[in-house]
Amino acid sequence: MQGWAAALQYYYSRKLDIVNRGHSGYNTEWSKHLISDILDCCEKDGSKIELSVVFLGANDAANIEMNSHQGIELERFKQNLNEIASKIIPRSRLLLVTPPPIDGPRWAASGVNRRLDRTMEGTIRYRNTVLELGQELKVPVLDVWKAFLGPSGEFNQLKMDKLFFDGLHFDIEGNQTFYKALVQEITTNWPELNTEALVPPLALWDAVNPKDIPNSLYQ
Repeated sequence: MQGWAAALQYYYSRKLDIVNRGHSGYNTEWSKHLISDILDCCEKDGSKIELSVVFLGANDAANIEMNSHQGIELERFKQNLNEIASKIIPRSRLLLVTPPPIDGPRWAASGVNRRLDRTMEGTIRYRNTVLELGQELKVPVLDVWKAFLGPSGEFNQLKMDKLFFDGLHFDIEGNQTFYKALVQEITTNWPELNTEALVPPLALWDAVNPKDIPNSLYQ
């Protein structure tokens, strides 16, 4: 389980289902048109959404002059994120996540057609905007910069090399570090979502009554 979403599903095994709707290369301008359908899908058949985690901004932060396809102006990014949040808040708990730090030169060198379209200086503005919106909406925010780089959030090449395999996407250690920070943020803000506090919807095998199977399966 190298990915953080897979690790989160294991953490909530037999308790909650993790629905991962991360789309490669997407920004908030595109994602805002999908959020209602995603929420509707998760609520079908009477299911309840316990928590929504919104992790966007890494692609929005691309330099628009170099990558107009993905890059989104900062003010527009905030508007889009606020629109997404406004659709989630009436339906579930919400945790915002900042875009992670970026090693621009390493990202630019990691592919034949890639350019230096992402920088620490540019991305930090989007990170700060997510923190700002979280305060305005009074919802928790996981600051990936602090989780990865320490309380100061200052760039550290040795740490970045261990956390990212191409300067942008998480390596094994990055996935593990993010997963641990995510679980800590969730359980700190909502202790009732600690896996130990959750009751499995289905009975354990030794609690199933062979003489009344249908009625003994669900707790």
